[in-house]
Amino acid sequence: MTRFDSERIRSLIKEKKAILVDIREKAEWDIDHISIAVHFPLSTLLKSPPPSDFKKFDTVFLHCQKGGRTLIAQKHLSSYLQNIEPLLVPYDVLKNELS
Repeated sequence: MTRFDSERIRSLIKEKKAILVDIREKAEWDIDHISIAVHFPLSTLLKSPPPSDFKKFDTVFLHCQKGGRTLIAQKHLSSYLQNIEPLLVPYDVLKNELS
């Protein structure tokens, strides 16, 4: 997904039908993060199955700094979850649109 609909993302999260997962590492998260996101670093994600809470959402949106790591996470998560949407846009764009 190279273009994204911020209203759709916000709406789905508000309705508890989706979750926004920040897969950046802790140091990146600590510097700045999107308030509606949950943090689950890619390094942790690749070592284990995703948290069972992720399965209760219809859509799992993934984001990182520029989008590349979301594709790695999507590939890993696809064996556990359906409807994974990597957000392939720069972090600053996401932050501006979703905060």
